[in-house]
Amino acid sequence: MPASPRPASAASASFRRNVALESGPLLPEFKPDTLDWHATTWTALLAPRVAFDSPAARSAEVGDLKRASPPALADTPGGALAAGRDPTLIFALDPPFCGRRDAVTEMYATMQAALNEGGFRAVWLHGDQGTGKTRLAHHVRELLRGASGSFRWVEVPLDDGTAPPTLAGRMLLRVLGRGERRLPEAYAAIVRRVATWGGPEVALALAPQVAGLLALRQPGDPKRMLADEPRENQGADMVVALLARLARDEPLVVHVWVDPPQFREVVHLLGGMHKIAAAESLVVVVESRAAPSNAGPAACIGLGRHAQADLDREATAWLHRARGVPAVVRDALVATALGSPAALRDALADRIAAGELVCTQGAWRWLREGDVSISASLGSAQALAGRGDATVSAAVAALPADLRAILAAAAVFGEVAWLGGVLAVLRGLRTDPTDSGPAADRSRLKGQLLQLMAIDLVAFSDHCRIDGDYEFRLAAAAEGPALLAALPDDRRRAMARFAAQWLGARLPADDIALAVRHGELCAAGGDGPGAVAAWLRAGTLARAAGHLHRALALFARGRGASGTDAAAVACDVRVALGGGLLRLSRHADAQAVLLEALHLGRCADDDERCGIVRLRLSQVARLLGDYEAALDNLDAAHEHFGALGVHRWIADVSEEVGRVHIARGATDGCKTALQQFLKALVLRRRGKDKNAVARAQCQIARVHLCRGHLPDATDAVREAQDIADQAPDRWIKAEVGLAAADLALAAGDFALACALWDKAARLAQEVGDHRRQLEVALAKVEACALHGEGVLARSAMGGTLDLAREVADPEMWSAWYRVQASLALDDGDLDRAARDADRAVQVVQDSGAGYAAARARLIRGCVLGSRVLTEGGAGAVALDHACTADFDAGLQTLRVMGDLVHCVQGLRSYAGYLAKRGGGPRLAAVQRQLKDQERELGASPA
Repeated sequence: MPASPRPASAASASFRRNVALESGPLLPEFKPDTLDWHATTWTALLAPRVAFDSPAARSAEVGDLKRASPPALADTPGGALAAGRDPTLIFALDPPFCGRRDAVTEMYATMQAALNEGGFRAVWLHGDQGTGKTRLAHHVRELLRGASGSFRWVEVPLDDGTAPPTLAGRMLLRVLGRGERRLPEAYAAIVRRVATWGGPEVALALAPQVAGLLALRQPGDPKRMLADEPRENQGADMVVALLARLARDEPLVVHVWVDPPQFREVVHLLGGMHKIAAAESLVVVVESRAAPSNAGPAACIGLGRHAQADLDREATAWLHRARGVPAVVRDALVATALGSPAALRDALADRIAAGELVCTQGAWRWLREGDVSISASLGSAQALAGRGDATVSAAVAALPADLRAILAAAAVFGEVAWLGGVLAVLRGLRTDPTDSGPAADRSRLKGQLLQLMAIDLVAFSDHCRIDGDYEFRLAAAAEGPALLAALPDDRRRAMARFAAQWLGARLPADDIALAVRHGELCAAGGDGPGAVAAWLRAGTLARAAGHLHRALALFARGRGASGTDAAAVACDVRVALGGGLLRLSRHADAQAVLLEALHLGRCADDDERCGIVRLRLSQVARLLGDYEAALDNLDAAHEHFGALGVHRWIADVSEEVGRVHIARGATDGCKTALQQFLKALVLRRRGKDKNAVARAQCQIARVHLCRGHLPDATDAVREAQDIADQAPDRWIKAEVGLAAADLALAAGDFALACALWDKAARLAQEVGDHRRQLEVALAKVEACALHGEGVLARSAMGGTLDLAREVADPEMWSAWYRVQASLALDDGDLDRAARDADRAVQVVQDSGAGYAAARARLIRGCVLGSRVLTEGGAGAVALDHACTADFDAGLQTLRVMGDLVHCVQGLRSYAGYLAKRGGGPRLAAVQRQLKDQERELGASPA
């Protein structure tokens, strides 16, 4: 059918006028008899829900999961929005479960033996987020249901702040209490169950311990069970005995989620079950992200990231269910995952936040041509050529050869091309020794484009992203791949190479999409190092714009395309990728990528690159609590940088050394850290990175605040704020906002501090900085608790548990438990306060984080002191000794490292406890220390 006439755009009219002025009369218009083409639009991006638990999936062979045909999710993509669901979850499904034959077989055999033959078995699944631990357990559960008859499966989730705080208590609630929502009902159910086994006398004897484990307040003070054991083990043997008795009635599987602070408790429980429940049909499945150092009698199954080939296959199959996803976008999203299917949705959410994917008129559409350009040309052309079914429409086939050649040259660039780029490709392919000259060729090409524009095959854009050139769009973009597929492979590669050379010389400084397109052209033209460099540049631009997930996708593409022939650029892209993963608290992934970068840096024999990698590895080690490894890597980095005199990286090393000194609580740690930070600041000022100066000032301000130097801290924060106000980077704005809030709190302006914390939390959430979100939330909670704003403190505490699990940093875990203990102490819940205070100390006592351990000991000393004053009795003497030991140890660390502010706060709490305890020589000594510290701090005695 003939095409309907289209109104001429302003850009097309302008192009006609310019051609008329430059080349005189227009060439005759080309008018074909028929036009068999249509403008393509990206169809709705809508994926159905995968029926993982369907009968077909359950009957599949172990390890080879076959998915049933999934039903449609909704009639239109807009249905998800109309239903009020999160528009970023456009796939509306969980990450796909890749069959793990070895893990499934091992876990199935272990559990089946316990359920069918009797006996106790324990399986400990561990692995990073997104590796399929929960899905593996549920898959084995379905397999066992069909093979092992009847059994009971009970899930014990992590502590969410509403359940009993101990693992033993949560197991009582979920298993024996049948998961009753109200604790009194669960308590009654447990007592009745115990009475049926051992009689009413046994039930009455155990009732106080059951109430204590459930954190259910009862009249009187119940006796503590197993008083000589650590607090987290109290009542564990009773729970083991009750579970073993229950397993006699029906085979029982208990699926438990634990965090590192509960590892000791769960190992104690498993050891007790191994002894008591040896003949019962009882299985415990433990699930954690971190690997246990000692799993007791449990069989450990570690789930790592999938091999990239397996992941590509699974994720590609998953994304194929979303109709209309361009191939290059699909490949980019697969590369973003880095072994974690869950990261695919994060990448999609980032595309939506960046405005590249929008829902308009009930359909999802990709807006950035830079992401879909090459998929519409070279990538599809290769696929068509491989199948041998490359066909073009009759209208395009009827065009003269020179016009078809122009369309093919434009299709190399994708859906959008440029006049100068097409000219460069055509001139590069010319084999005629005679040259008519660039000006004549350009004039001739303009006339030919006018002919194509007259039949609506091309349309010029109103704006051009490349200065001094014309930008146009292929209206028949679907014809491009077919035209290219008809060409030999070497000719397609040559066209891509010429296009990449032209585009690379004219790239705008801040256009991410064009940088991505340049990388694709380099890759299609066989220039692997050029493609890696282009994707590295594009990722750097995306990261600077705040699109971290998109940056990681581009870095990952560069990592996948890099070879050993260009070790330098391959190292650079891995360093960038590792740094981005570190920002998202994906420590294990970051460490693996950085170790690859270190090998490549050594291959390149480049001191600077090796030093940068060592610096990043030290940051990973510090965040994981391995301070010795952090210092070793910093020493190696300083050796590399010292030979080169690179001020920027030497400043980074100095800052990292300062952070490690503070974290370890070393002698004169604050003074040493301040010296390192000031040294880094001097080096930062010599460079052009203002954001680095602001970060250095924030660190300096925090040390000044710890030492009580408010004027110096004010000067540092003001300069940082001046820089942040002019910077578009939301990461630095969040960091400066946190430092400004701490300063406002120290100056006594609580309202301003809360406003600054809220703003910093919002910025950190926008960029996905989980660690900064957690720091802001905990700082606000502590301040609210000190100012008597209990309701506001508990509101700010919401969601911090998930953040702590994401960050997985021992220091942050300790801070979280410390704040929890402080809130429980304010509420008068001494049992919960004691448990949280113990965990705050235990989680860092093996990592060498002396500063966090000191602050945790102070709060534990306050809790123990409150128990001494409240409970009294024969155990008060032992509690008093423990309280004194915690105060002395924590204050000694703070005193020697130079944190005067927290030291004074701790001394005041210690003096208050001793005064209520009865005074004596200890009180006089503490009061003298307090006066000395206050005099040094410049404060009036309390």
